[in-house]
Amino acid sequence: MPEPNDVSKGFAIAARVVSPRRIVVCEDDSEMRALLAAALRRDGYDVAVTSDGQDLLGYLAVDDRSCVVDLIIADQRMPGRTGLEVLAALRSLNIGVPFILMTAFCDAATRSEAGRLGAADLLDKPFQLEELRASVGKLLL
Repeated sequence: MPEPNDVSKGFAIAARVVSPRRIVVCEDDSEMRALLAAALRRDGYDVAVTSDGQDLLGYLAVDDRSCVVDLIIADQRMPGRTGLEVLAALRSLNIGVPFILMTAFCDAATRSEAGRLGAADLLDKPFQLEELRASVGKLLL
């Protein structure tokens, strides 16, 4: 007999096949962006990508896409707007999409601000893809 977790995982996978959850990955490093998008697509998610914070805000503004985005994963240090600036802008507009912040330069101030703004998770680079997958799975189940 399957363990309860095995059964619930099966339902989660079946739900994604019927209606994949949409994730936006915002990362200025093209190789990292491609790697993250490919890994998430292999997991069955519908993934859109943007290369900086300004592009992400523009993407969300088109036809009010914030209503159809289930999760945002964004780097902290990017040209234009940082991940925290994007998160602050979303929260000021009352857009409560779960937000994972990635950073190679995490300090106490960044961690505190991410928590204050309601980031769902903060991943310190470099991280393993399994860490990202676990965070995404926890947020989208």
